[in-house]
Amino acid sequence: MNKIKNYKKPFLFFAIIAISTVMVYFLFFNRNNNAVLVSTMNAYSGNITKTIDLTGVITSSDYEEISVAPDVKVMKTYVKENDEVEKGQILAELDSTDLLLSIEKAKITLSQLNSDIKDANSNSEAITLKNAVSKSNEEYLKIKSNLQTANENLAKYKQLYDENAISQVEYEKQLNLTKDLQSNLKVAELNYNDTNSNYSDYFVSNKQNIESLKRQINSLNIDIESLNNKLEDSFIYSSISGVVTEFPLTESRNTSINSKIIIYDTSSYEFVSYVAQEDVVLIKEGQKSTIKIKGISNFYEGTVINVGKVAVIDSSSGSKTPKVEVKIKINNPDNLLSSGFDAEAEVEIDSLNNALVIKNESIKNDESNKNYVYIMENGAAKKIIIETGLTDGFSTNVLSGINENDKVVINPPQELFDGVLVKTAK
Repeated sequence: MNKIKNYKKPFLFFAIIAISTVMVYFLFFNRNNNAVLVSTMNAYSGNITKTIDLTGVITSSDYEEISVAPDVKVMKTYVKENDEVEKGQILAELDSTDLLLSIEKAKITLSQLNSDIKDANSNSEAITLKNAVSKSNEEYLKIKSNLQTANENLAKYKQLYDENAISQVEYEKQLNLTKDLQSNLKVAELNYNDTNSNYSDYFVSNKQNIESLKRQINSLNIDIESLNNKLEDSFIYSSISGVVTEFPLTESRNTSINSKIIIYDTSSYEFVSYVAQEDVVLIKEGQKSTIKIKGISNFYEGTVINVGKVAVIDSSSGSKTPKVEVKIKINNPDNLLSSGFDAEAEVEIDSLNNALVIKNESIKNDESNKNYVYIMENGAAKKIIIETGLTDGFSTNVLSGINENDKVVINPPQELFDGVLVKTAK
């Protein structure tokens, strides 16, 4: 009887172990089968940047527009459209034959005018007139003196004649001499007045003549300067470095009306966009940007340099939304760029470095408008209220609630709730 009991004890022990193993296996197996299948990510420390996407065109903020005189023969061209040019480079040479002839004629006339004004300032004619005045005055005074003597003698002759000391013939002779002197004095006086008037009038006339000559000389100098400027304009130079976008000149042909050479400065390319008011309020000068141009594989770096102060409605676009002009300077332009290209820009509104980041599809919002996530902890889902910060539309910075490397459930399914068993797909 004791032998039978001793034999059953080991058998019972092994049976209990076998049953326990089976129970544990089925319990674990059923637990895994009841767990919700989820995808997870580890919350990580990284960089996050919020951006705004813009569409616009490429323009050059600096360009040169050279107007060319019409109906002038083009002697030689040194460039063509789409050529790159340097500042100060000669572009074309126009015919200057007529200009050179006009300048030579003007110089000859100027030389004659300068000679005339030199003569006018020399006073040679004034000296001649002054001498004439002096001589006429001397003649007047001489005759006047002779007349005074004649009058004195006539008085003596009259007394002698009254005393019958001289004959009537002698008296009348002295009388006639006196009358002749009186007549000659009047002529001398008229002559003196004329020469003196001529002398006085000369200075007035000569002054007016000199002023007229000076005006003619000044006018001619202006004409010569203008002609020389036109002569310089016959050699057309670029005042900036850039690309020639319009060049309407052909050798041996005359220029047309309103001909213009246009050069765009390739170092001053800008991206210009008109931005809706709800976006433009977020854009500030100095913000960084990445610019992409259709057909060009390169990406260009940019900086916001101007945000307009006036919102306008572009009637041609059909939109009634007020928009503001935004300009972004391209910091690394190359020869692939051209003014007028369509482009897209991504403006960095805000950014964070070494921030705790999770994907946006991990975040849910409850009835209290609070953000929350599920993390996987010990095989079960745990609901965590979180505080969020900056988002770029794909990922979000988490300010509080979870830690780095926490396993965060992505796209939590509807059947997921706090404490439910979860498992990840293998």
